[in-house]
Amino acid sequence: MTAPVEMGVTTGSGAPRSTMAFLYGSKGIGKPGRDGAVEVVDTKPLTVVSVGRRGSYDEEEWKAEVEKLEAWLAANGDRWKKAGEPRVLAYNSPFMPWFLKFSEVQIPILPGREE
Repeated sequence: MTAPVEMGVTTGSGAPRSTMAFLYGSKGIGKPGRDGAVEVVDTKPLTVVSVGRRGSYDEEEWKAEVEKLEAWLAANGDRWKKAGEPRVLAYNSPFMPWFLKFSEVQIPILPGREE
């Protein structure tokens, strides 16, 4: 892949994955708008707490990483608060052997205490 694929992590039991996006690093690559079922959207920068992992792109494994990040947020709640839903960035094609695949689990954060 030339860009990471962003996937929403569902936390409810049996809930289907609801989002997928291809990220690009420069606004010059894409132009906002709709082309059939595809929509190109520019988003604002964000700050995240993140953990990387090697292995298969398995939603149960990603949920375990979300739990680690949520524990970190709980331990650092005096400095950071959750500012959005977890997401996964997958960096490799489906043809990459499972043990070489790399993904990153992120939770958007903001400075300050969670209310």
